[in-house]
Amino acid sequence: MKSNQGFTLIEVMIALIIMAIIGIMTWRGLDGSLRSKEVIEQHIEEHKAIQTLINNWQNDCKGLTNGLNSEIPNFVKGNKSFWLIKHISSINAQGWQIIAYTLTDKKLQRLQSVIFPTKAELETLWLSALKEPDLGGNNLQASFELDGISSQMFQLKYQNQISGSTLKSVLLGIEASWQFSAYTNRLTTSCLIENQL
Repeated sequence: MKSNQGFTLIEVMIALIIMAIIGIMTWRGLDGSLRSKEVIEQHIEEHKAIQTLINNWQNDCKGLTNGLNSEIPNFVKGNKSFWLIKHISSINAQGWQIIAYTLTDKKLQRLQSVIFPTKAELETLWLSALKEPDLGGNNLQASFELDGISSQMFQLKYQNQISGSTLKSVLLGIEASWQFSAYTNRLTTSCLIENQL
C-alpha cells in the first residue's frame, strides 16, 4: 500500500495555470467594465451639454422680442455668429438682453449681455452687433461653451400673409442647426416666435 504523499508537481502546475487563466479573464472583465463605465459617463456628460444647448436656444427664442423699432431688426446673422434681442420678465429681473451664439475653433459659445432695463440702454451695443456680427461680443459674457462643433446654421422661417392688397412676409420661427465633429448627423431644433401663428 502506498502512503498518500500529496500532489505531484504536474498537478500543482496545472492548478496554477488554471488559476492564472481565471485571474486574467477576471482582470480583463473588470478592465472592460471600467472602460465601458468611463465611456458611458462621457456620453452622459455630452448629452447633458447638448440638452443644455437645446434648452438655452429654446428659452432664448421664446424671449425673442421685437426690434428696437420698426427699422432695426431683433436678430442678425453673421458667418459665425447669430445675435438676438431677448425680453426677460421674471421676479428677479425685468428688461432686455442681447444673446449671441458664436462658433470659433470648433467651440460654440453662448454669450449674453447684462440685462438692460430699457431698450434705449442696449441700443449702442446692438447697433455695433448689426454692423459687424462676427466681430462683436467684447461686452458680452460667456454663459455656456461646448467643444467639438464644426459648423452652425440658423435659418429663418417665414410665412406670406395677405393683408388687404399687400403681401407681407412674417417671421414664424428660427431653425438652429449644429454639426458635431464626432457625429454624422446634425442636431437641429426649431422654435416658433410668440404670437405668430
